Amino acid sequence: MDSPAPKTRRAARFHDAPWQDRLAIVQSFEDERLRWFGLRLIYMEARSLLPETVRGDVESRLTGQLNGDGSGALTYDIALAETAKCLASGENPGEILLQYDKYLKDRRARVSNRG
Repeated sequence: MDSPAPKTRRAARFHDAPWQDRLAIVQSFEDERLRWFGLRLIYMEARSLLPETVRGDVESRLTGQLNGDGSGALTYDIALAETAKCLASGENPGEILLQYDKYLKDRRARVSNRG
């Protein structure tokens, strides 16, 4: 049986490693998409372990995506438009959808004010 490819071994090592060791593994990925995905995972699960500059870079990139940087990511505008369609459907939207709509609007306002 063939051994796993280096990319697969590094990905497995990333998932098996303690959070404090994962940044070094992510930085060894040649594939930008894998590096970005790994950084996002670290940011979501253990952001306090990221150096301030890396944390700032991740936050800036996520903000750009949410504001519609052309990356194809779900943006505030798209999420708000879909939420508005659901709210206008005539069905009882439920409290969670109303809360989500408010969350999106508040978050977009906070990000815009940082701008």
